[in-house]
Amino acid sequence: MRIAELTFIKMHATNCQLQFAVDSPLPGMAADSCELGVVGWAAGESGPLESMTAYTNSDSRALHIARQHRPDLPVTRSAEDHFGYATILNLRNLGFPQIIELRGRIPGEPLELSLCTLGIKYEDTRIRSSRTPLIITSLGRSGSTYLMSLLSGHPSIATPSSFPYEERIACYFADNYRSITRAPVTELGLSRHWGKGHRSFPSNEALCADSLRRFQPAIRYALTSEVLRSCAANARRLVDLHYSYLAGRSVIQAPVFAEKMEGAFFYQEVLNSVYDDMFEIILIRDFRDVFVSAMRFNQKRNYYAFGAEQAATEEEWARNFAEEVKQIAEASQDRSSALVVRYEELVSRPSEVLRHILGAFSLANAEDIINGCMRKAAASDNEHHRTSVSAEASIARWKNDLPRSLTAVLNSELREPLGYFGYEME
Repeated sequence: MRIAELTFIKMHATNCQLQFAVDSPLPGMAADSCELGVVGWAAGESGPLESMTAYTNSDSRALHIARQHRPDLPVTRSAEDHFGYATILNLRNLGFPQIIELRGRIPGEPLELSLCTLGIKYEDTRIRSSRTPLIITSLGRSGSTYLMSLLSGHPSIATPSSFPYEERIACYFADNYRSITRAPVTELGLSRHWGKGHRSFPSNEALCADSLRRFQPAIRYALTSEVLRSCAANARRLVDLHYSYLAGRSVIQAPVFAEKMEGAFFYQEVLNSVYDDMFEIILIRDFRDVFVSAMRFNQKRNYYAFGAEQAATEEEWARNFAEEVKQIAEASQDRSSALVVRYEELVSRPSEVLRHILGAFSLANAEDIINGCMRKAAASDNEHHRTSVSAEASIARWKNDLPRSLTAVLNSELREPLGYFGYEME
């Protein structure tokens, strides 16, 4: 799906306390993306916009606002009263609406002010890939390896070649795709996550953004859209090629490929722009158990990982870990099509949960297929991967294994996401 045309932008009469303008996008603009960057300025005597919300006929979404210094704006009472803003409309999450109304709230006003209305015309230009990605979004030590071992036994799902399924083929090509397209995506203001990457994959800052800014605006939009389109097609082709080689070895032409991904936004966002369809599982586990398991696995292997290598103390690691957990919760709220699976249910009732997962994505889940998946998982040599004597012992282990000082930090930092996912507090 692409934006064939931004048909109009209608500015609404706001009260005298606020001036609001949209610099980009402009009517007539087209873009090959599911996200639309909106950039402009606001000025008012009551202070800057506190929040913005996008409204459609059937939905509404609070928007993240990035404020930017704009010395060219009209000065009101103070420098804080005028600023540039940038925000992102995720059109996929909004259901590809044809009409979007932006509203904003300013200090002292009980109701939102209507700022503008955008009209959008779409064109379905999606190219079917020979395989659909099934992405497992999780934190490390949440059970993704066990889930992958179950999925690897399904005749319609291709997985990386062997346990522990750490070959992230789609991630590799997605990272290349991000590097090539970072400048056009940044130029079009499409994404706040695109340039960040996961902590293991630092961003490449030395790209062609300066050259792009020198192009005429119409040419710039045409070229950047074509860069995105051609790079996405090439990324799909290379991922398909890799899994075709794997299929050639096993004589299986699976229509779905499964990979696990750490981090909540970056790779998922890239793959959403590359593929016309994508399945996603958000695999969660009591985050205090995740932290304990990471600690024990670091001790077992005798080196720091899972973010511990970037922290001076365990308390600092716990607080950094909490930020990653909050992103998982945010992803679950943002991506309603993703299927949330709990580790505790997966390891306690694997056949039942696997049947539910396969059914949710319209994949065959007959008894013989489930039994085959269970046999494949049971045959995996995962002893070196474990940090507890049994699956049952891995549940709620934080109550005995987590030091009290770290328990206090995590309970404090994770109160909201623990409650959101239904985990008990101490």
